[in-house]
Amino acid sequence: MRYNQYMAPRLSDLASLDSFCRLVDCNPDLANAVRDLHIRGKTDYSSMRPTPWILQVPLRLLNLLPNLRSITFDQIERVQFSADFWTELEKFTPKVTSLTIKASRFYFDTDLRDLIFAFPNLTSLTLSNVHWGRADETVCPPPRWGRILPLRTLRLNHVPGRSEYVTLFDWLSRSKTVRELEVLQYSHEAFDLLVNYLHQLADKGRSLLESFSFSPSAVLYGRDYVVTYPELGAALRRHVLLRDLHLHIPNMMNGPMAWVPRLLRDLDPAPLTHIALDFTLDVDNADHLTPDWSETNSRLQSQWRKTLQKVTLTHYPVGHFLSDSTAQYILTTRLEHLNERKMLDVFIGERYG
Repeated sequence: MRYNQYMAPRLSDLASLDSFCRLVDCNPDLANAVRDLHIRGKTDYSSMRPTPWILQVPLRLLNLLPNLRSITFDQIERVQFSADFWTELEKFTPKVTSLTIKASRFYFDTDLRDLIFAFPNLTSLTLSNVHWGRADETVCPPPRWGRILPLRTLRLNHVPGRSEYVTLFDWLSRSKTVRELEVLQYSHEAFDLLVNYLHQLADKGRSLLESFSFSPSAVLYGRDYVVTYPELGAALRRHVLLRDLHLHIPNMMNGPMAWVPRLLRDLDPAPLTHIALDFTLDVDNADHLTPDWSETNSRLQSQWRKTLQKVTLTHYPVGHFLSDSTAQYILTTRLEHLNERKMLDVFIGERYG
C-alpha cells in the first residue's frame, strides 16, 4: 500500500476526524507516514458558527502520529479553549516545527498566544488573516508564554492593524534567530513597529536575517500620492547577512510605487544576490515606462554588480487587455542587460478576472 497521499491529511469536521482516527489506528505504516496535518474548522467560509470539534483533535490523535512535523489551523471560529486542551496539545505535538494559522478568529488574544507557544520547537510560524477579540486580563500567564521560540521563518500577512502588530511583536521579539521574515499587506499605521522590530533583530550585531519579503497594504492612492519608507531601508541595512529581497507591489502607479526604487536605492550597500518583484503590469507601464518603474529597472541593472545573481519578475494578469506573451516580451526587453547575462527570470502568475 502506498501512503504518499496520506502524508498531509485534511480534517474538516468531526466525521473526517473519526474516519481518520480509525484509519491510522489500523495502519501503523500510514500513521508513521503523516508529516503535515491540516485542520480546517469549517468548510463554509461565510459561516460564523463556532468550530468546537477541533478541541477533540489532540486527545483523539495522541500517540498516533509520531512523525508529525507541521500543523495548519484554518478557518477556526470562536472556540472556547480550556486548560486541558493546551495540555493535550503540548503532549500531541512535541516534534512539530512548523505552524500555520490562517483565516481564523479567536475570542481572546490569550487563545492565540497559547496556540503559538504550545509548540516549543517551532522554527516556522505563519499567521495570515488572523483576528482576535479583547485582551483577557484575568488569565494567569502560564509557563509556556516564557518560551523563546527557535524561529527561523516568520510570516505575518494580512494582520488587521496596529494594535495587533503591537501584540505580536511583543510576543515574538525575544526570538532572535529569524532568518526569513515576510510581512505582506502591511498596515501603514504600524510601520514604526516593523522598523523597531528589525532594529531589535539587529541589536548587538547578531542578526541572522537572510531573506525579507514585503508589501504595503493595497490602497488605491491618487497619482499625486508619493509613498516612500526611508526608515525601512535604514533598518534593513543593519542586517549584514541579507541576501534575498522579495517585494510585492500592489500599485504600480507613479507616486504610490515610489517606495520600490527608494528601497532599492537605500539597500545599495547590501550584498543582495536575489531580488524578486511581484506585480500586475498596468496599462500605463505596458505602454511606456513611468518614472518610478524606469528608475526601478535602472537600479536593478546597475546596482549590486558584484553580488546580484538573479532577478525574478512575476506578472499577475488582470483581465485580458494584455496577453501573457506580450507582458513577458515587455518585461524581458526592458531589462536587456540582465537578460543577456541570463540573470533574469520572467513568470506569469495566476490570472485574476
